[in-house]
Amino acid sequence: MEKKNLLIALFLTIILFSMPTNAKFIIEMGTNYSSEEDNVDNFTFSRMDLRGFLGASLDGNGAFYFGQSIYSASREHKTTAGQTVTVSALEIGPKVSIFMGASKAIYISLAWHPFAKGERKTSAGETEDISGSSLLASFGYQLKLTKTLYLGASLNYHKYSVSKYTTSADVEVTVSEEYTTLAPMIDLSLRF
Repeated sequence: MEKKNLLIALFLTIILFSMPTNAKFIIEMGTNYSSEEDNVDNFTFSRMDLRGFLGASLDGNGAFYFGQSIYSASREHKTTAGQTVTVSALEIGPKVSIFMGASKAIYISLAWHPFAKGERKTSAGETEDISGSSLLASFGYQLKLTKTLYLGASLNYHKYSVSKYTTSADVEVTVSEEYTTLAPMIDLSLRF
């Protein structure tokens, strides 16, 4: 009986690997840096975003991709009172991207990051571990440079919802806080 199951598995493996495949893959990166300051209220703000995506398409056209999204954001805000607050987070979760048009240049994507952990620091020396979830929606255009290399830009809506923070004294506090950003990014992707 074991020999028969082994032969069936071998037969199915040969059939599976002999079939033509239309799988396509994408590796995509996006980045943005912005800063703002004024000398009226002594206000400064800076933000750095990095976005990564590793996905696969099984539709043969390379129009629909599903995969893993990684997002890293760091922001620093100096208030009028001279207090500095730095928030940084790493977010991981599934993402769907749909490329439209004959050249597959225009795209929309949606990512949900159920794992979103980071840290909030103040100039007073307080440090808190923060955790929650986030959403990322993007609309962009990527120009084909070579057979596999694309360069473009996108407009990204990012919402990070903090549900819990842990103080340096190991005290957990349930909160409902949100950081929302609408920002452009420069995109670079490999589709093969």
